[in-house]
Amino acid sequence: MIEMISVIITIYNAEKYVRQCIESVQHQTYHNLEIILVDDGSTDASGQIIAEMAERDRRIKVFTKENGGVSSARNKGIDLASADIIMFVDSDDYLAERTVEVLYESYMREPQKIPQCNFIELYGCREVKGDRFDGSKIGKVDTLGAVITGNTQQATLGIMVRAVCGKLFCRNIITENNIRFHDNFYYGEDAVFMLEYLQYADYICPVNYYGYYYRKLQGSACRRMKPDLYCQVREELYSTQKIMQQMGLANDPVIEISMTIRSWIHYRQLIHNERQITAKHTRDSDKWYINAQEYLNNSRPMPTTSKSIKLLWKINRMCKNRKVVHFVSVLCDEYDNRKRAIRRILRRE
Repeated sequence: MIEMISVIITIYNAEKYVRQCIESVQHQTYHNLEIILVDDGSTDASGQIIAEMAERDRRIKVFTKENGGVSSARNKGIDLASADIIMFVDSDDYLAERTVEVLYESYMREPQKIPQCNFIELYGCREVKGDRFDGSKIGKVDTLGAVITGNTQQATLGIMVRAVCGKLFCRNIITENNIRFHDNFYYGEDAVFMLEYLQYADYICPVNYYGYYYRKLQGSACRRMKPDLYCQVREELYSTQKIMQQMGLANDPVIEISMTIRSWIHYRQLIHNERQITAKHTRDSDKWYINAQEYLNNSRPMPTTSKSIKLLWKINRMCKNRKVVHFVSVLCDEYDNRKRAIRRILRRE
């Protein structure tokens, strides 16, 4: 008998897309599913839609809670799941017909890995296919670096490698090691969960199948203005550092440069969020990021510190938000320290 898989769908004011999402799970070629719908306090017609669908499909379980964010909703879904395998789907996305079947076949060959399907991004009616991956094995450190940055020296798994959607997870690993989504996170919560899970799994294995349709919405949590973004990116950075220290990898060169890249990405997102930087300065700051990504792919020497630091402080003076000023100060110090450490490693090689 084939195993049951719990598909957890968290819902908040998704009346426009939730029916398509649930139907795409109902119509999977892999039928032995437990479909868990967690309504995170929706104020639109989402609750009515999912209640009607649950009446027609005994596989659907509905739980309604007060609004607490996607992390708390996913945690509730984990608590409700009874299957040994878990999959997450966002309510504004949907699956291709064979997604669960293909991921399950990959999972059963090597249960210690995390199978990941290819993604298709949706911009309105326009579909954009992400990179096609061949399923080749990738080392543990490169996998961790990919989750931190979306790219490492030997692993280019795409930006969705940081997401929990489009993958299968072992429920026993999650529950036995008390792996949870951080309730106070709405930014970077997927990546931190992935890193915690990867302490007990081997690596991420891409499956060569376009199975997950990811809808890019203008008002989604990852795209809208965030008044507490500084606190969010700081917590993601500190949580990531803590996990790498627990794994004994904080000084690994791939992890060090990945953390530097993530710090730079955070910095640029803070500046964009504050809307206090000119287009010219944004283009200038992109140069260092491009160079650093190039280093990850080709092992080329890092660019010199002086120009990058001068640019950081030039932009720093333009910022009125004191928290952003403080973050840039810390980032400058961390960047300088990491740069010296990486140079020492390169000299030894």
